[in-house]
Amino acid sequence: MSGATSHLIRGRETRERVLQYAVDLATAEGLEALTIGRVASAAGLTKAGILGHFGTKEALQIETLDAGRRAFAAAVLVPGAHDPPGLVALVALVERWIDRSSRARGGCFFASVGAEFDAKPGPVRDRVAEILGEWTDVLVARTGEAVRLGHLRRSVASSSIVFRLYGYVLALNTRFQLFRDERAVSEARDAVLDLLLESSTPAGKRQLHRFRRAKR
Repeated sequence: MSGATSHLIRGRETRERVLQYAVDLATAEGLEALTIGRVASAAGLTKAGILGHFGTKEALQIETLDAGRRAFAAAVLVPGAHDPPGLVALVALVERWIDRSSRARGGCFFASVGAEFDAKPGPVRDRVAEILGEWTDVLVARTGEAVRLGHLRRSVASSSIVFRLYGYVLALNTRFQLFRDERAVSEARDAVLDLLLESSTPAGKRQLHRFRRAKR
């Protein structure tokens, strides 16, 4: 391995280590907590070293968002590659989202940064909105698939289902993180299943009952 190649690898490893710390910190304390000095100290680098990797605080914040997006996809989206299509895929996807939100320090990363930047115009807010829009599109697509496969009633509006699913996870995040109410996790899961059962066809109800039995 040449010296230049080894240097590049070390640079990538350092960058990933910094971004992992940044995601953890931003989840717990917000993106504005990512000062160059604080991140440099935690990573064992100089401020100049952090600036050499990212340039500005805003660039660090945006790259932290992208790192959070990759981690979310790896934990929530990728494991569903072989889920049965339709309602099972949708409910399993939301279950993984709930699980991640309840296990991560600080809760759901994007719930945290979304609330932090929803009223702050600029490139960081734009990137938050873009990522959350992508996630909403995934949920709408999964809901629409369940309708097409006859698991959800044709009268169901995918956007309405997703709005309510989103609300359940945001409520979970608030109650679990702010009030330390561990019951919020099971209540969020129950609320999701109740909503989907209400909207299901007989075939969809059979899918959900099988999913529930498999989870026990």
